[in-house]
Amino acid sequence: MIWGFHVTALALALAFEDVSRARSLLAGLAERVDRLGQDERADQYPEWQPDLAQLLVLAGAYGLPLTGAEARLIQEQYLAGVAHYDRTVVWDPWDPALPEGESYPVLPDRNEVDAGGAVLRSHVRITEILDPFEYCASPLRASSGAQFVDCDVPTGGSSNSSWPTPAAVCEVAGH
Repeated sequence: MIWGFHVTALALALAFEDVSRARSLLAGLAERVDRLGQDERADQYPEWQPDLAQLLVLAGAYGLPLTGAEARLIQEQYLAGVAHYDRTVVWDPWDPALPEGESYPVLPDRNEVDAGGAVLRSHVRITEILDPFEYCASPLRASSGAQFVDCDVPTGGSSNSSWPTPAAVCEVAGH
């Protein structure tokens, strides 16, 4: 993903308790995701929407309140990715029903392709498919905004309320 550096910079500012820089980065990240969500180039790249959804999950984990449209995009892209990998990944390469001598990729292809090899659709990378767990475990997750997942389900209902949260940093008005 080409846009992840912004979230990384925000995470580092938060880790070093640089509140001023974190506020600036969070405001810039809000502008960035708004522009990416409306960019006219999105239709030219099949990986655009899944990459944007993944960016939004991580941005949300570090304090960006999500809009309803962003939460729906995350749900759509992650559910499509799960369905794709469920259909295409050999989860048990030792299954006796599989042909002997076949090899299977360790990291499956994120793309659905036609018979000629043209990409029809891209999905969230399998290495990023568990990012919602990071979102749910984050003590920096925005308390406002739309939710794309019920975090009580993957965390078993555990609360992050005892973790320190720089709440003043993690609230961006108007996003």
